[in-house]
Amino acid sequence: MKKLFFIAVAVIIFFNPNILAQDNPKNIIKTNPIVPFFNIYSLQFERVTFINQSFQIVGYYMNSTHFDVFSGGPITGFCITPEYRFYISYRRSAPNGFYIGPFYHYYNAVVTANPSDWAPKNVGGTYRLISQGPGVIFGYQILIVDKFTIDMFGGPAFYFASNTEFKPVGVIGWTSFPVGGLTGRLGFSLGFAF
Repeated sequence: MKKLFFIAVAVIIFFNPNILAQDNPKNIIKTNPIVPFFNIYSLQFERVTFINQSFQIVGYYMNSTHFDVFSGGPITGFCITPEYRFYISYRRSAPNGFYIGPFYHYYNAVVTANPSDWAPKNVGGTYRLISQGPGVIFGYQILIVDKFTIDMFGGPAFYFASNTEFKPVGVIGWTSFPVGGLTGRLGFSLGFAF
């Protein structure tokens, strides 16, 4: 009888790992409060999946003339980044404390460059960039009175361009060129937990 009881408890815990979880909120909606000043809008959703793990999806939309470091011209596009977080804090459970999070980043943008700005051979035109790649972030998320979060993170990423094209002014068609390499991801967000 004791064996049957032990097996029943083990099965319940195995099929419902949240049964041992603390009463932390399970969902968080977040945004970066700084990027709207550059006409970049972010929305993030994090869902606690296990006692020390969570899944997050990040989305950005860009329509900016202020934040293009390459051409000075307007940039429009979007970015989607799914990530999975492993909270490693000793006495805290997700979504609170230190974490490590592998992610995959997808970025699609169009940049317009003037002939005097940065461009291959100083030729103006339109650049279409579709890049993607994996990475890992290290971060710390603070849960304040079980309702608000502050999330700070950073880490390395490797991006490769699956489609990078340039269309010079007055030319029909696109010319491809390679872009990619090791870079980083750094961020800050504020959130509401429920």
